Amino acid sequence: MKRKADSKVDNNNPKRKHRINNWSNVSSQVGSLHCAYHKSLNVSLESVVNNVQHYNQGRYRSAIDSTTLDLKKLANKRVALLDIRAAALGKEAQFELGLRVAETIIQSAPSLPTGYLRAGELHST
Repeated sequence: MKRKADSKVDNNNPKRKHRINNWSNVSSQVGSLHCAYHKSLNVSLESVVNNVQHYNQGRYRSAIDSTTLDLKKLANKRVALLDIRAAALGKEAQFELGLRVAETIIQSAPSLPTGYLRAGELHST
């Protein structure tokens, strides 16, 4: 498959413009972004405070469980943000940089399909 050359993109082309207005419609606006879990990605300040309280109160099992969940949420958020970045780079015809971001996704989350799918999409453009 041939890829388009890394050249300047016509930003006036309406097919190239994608705007993310809110997280509830990211997938429909950007196309093939794989962020189905976007609503579960919040790690709030309240959650961090609760984790500290669990620890300070000697409730270590609770602190371990809740911090593990929050760390998973942060990892998923990182993957989602990297995927959006790679997709946007592809829309700007910065394919090599987009592929490097997709490789970062693959390295950080090799069991998720997100990085592989994004790399495949960037190779096919």
